[in-house]
Parts: sequence; structure tokens; C-alpha cells
Amino acid sequence: MSFRSRTVRIHHHGRTIVGDLSFPKRQNGRVPAVLLVHGRSVDRYHALLVKIGERLRDNGFAVLAIDLSGHGESDLIFERHTYTTAKQDVMAAVAFLEKQPKINRHSIGGIGHSFGGTAVLLAKAEGANLKTLILLAPVGDTNYHRRHRYPAAFVRAWRRSGKYSWYSERAQQEYSLRFSFYKDMLQYDTLRAVGHIHQPVLI
Repeated sequence: MSFRSRTVRIHHHGRTIVGDLSFPKRQNGRVPAVLLVHGRSVDRYHALLVKIGERLRDNGFAVLAIDLSGHGESDLIFERHTYTTAKQDVMAAVAFLEKQPKINRHSIGGIGHSFGGTAVLLAKAEGANLKTLILLAPVGDTNYHRRHRYPAAFVRAWRRSGKYSWYSERAQQEYSLRFSFYKDMLQYDTLRAVGHIHQPVLI
């Protein structure tokens, strides 16, 4: 099934995120919609999410794929993104979908991969109007993740330098994260957040 697509820009919290909003070519009335959220260090054109978007449109869904802040065409440099900026991006994207006249605001779902899955979870826990969630390899326990990925000695060095950097063989480039990422992460507990969600969740 062919589809219609347009690039959208969503302004919130003093920054702009960019996405592609697409609809199945044939539709009768308002359609359900799905928000697609990529993982860290990729963008809205990640192959997995592109394929998911195709299948969704083939089955009559509108699809909004966004670049999270610090990724792709959206605002911020990569090293400044946090769980909070990602959560805010998801909430702003859902609010954008709710205002679209061709979308059924009562039938919006979210699919997030890895870091994006965690962002979808956190946004829903804070009230985002998502009726169904599919989380692909999210950070299921932020406390466990923080303790094992960022041991104490690593955190002390990260705090002293202000940021840490690594080279991605997959992307063939270097990335950095500011220590503010770690401090921001301390406020989130994904296991507790799940307790605030009463809609279907597929992990």
C-alpha cells in the first residue's frame, strides 16, 4: 500500500524535534496512529523502525517517526541529551498527534527501541495519551543499569572530566555524553514507573 508523508517540526521546551508523519493512501475517517521512537545514536530512519512503519501503514495506521533531541535533524547536540529530554520529546509528539484532524486521538500507540523504549515508558508513566506500548529492548531497570554500566570508579572519572566519550564501530564516529546525563538518570526508576501504567504493554 502506498502512503502520503510530510516532514513535521514540533516545538517544545525551547527546542524543536523533527519527524515524518505518514498516512496510508486510503483512509476512511480518522485513523489510529503509532509513534515510533529510535534508540540512542541512531535516528528516525533506523532500518528496524522503517520496516515497522511500513507494516503499520499497510494495516491502516498513521505513523509519526521522530528524531529525539540530540539526534538526526532535531535540536541539541548529542552530548546534551538525557532521559528527560527524550521523555519530553515523546510527550510533545503525542500531544502533536492528538491535534491532527485525521487521527483518532483515542487510538494512539507508542513503539520505542532501546533508549527510545525507555523514553516511551517514562512518558506514559507521566500521563502521555498512549493506549498501547511496544517496548523493544528498553532499559527495563534503570537502577540495575546504572550500577552495572556505570561503576563507581567510572562515575568519579566522568564527574571530574565533565563528560565521557566512546567510538562506535557501527556508526564509525565518536560520541560523548555530559555528566548531566548521569545526574538526570538518577531521578528515574523504570520499575516504579511501570506501576503507573494500566494499558497493554508488550516488551
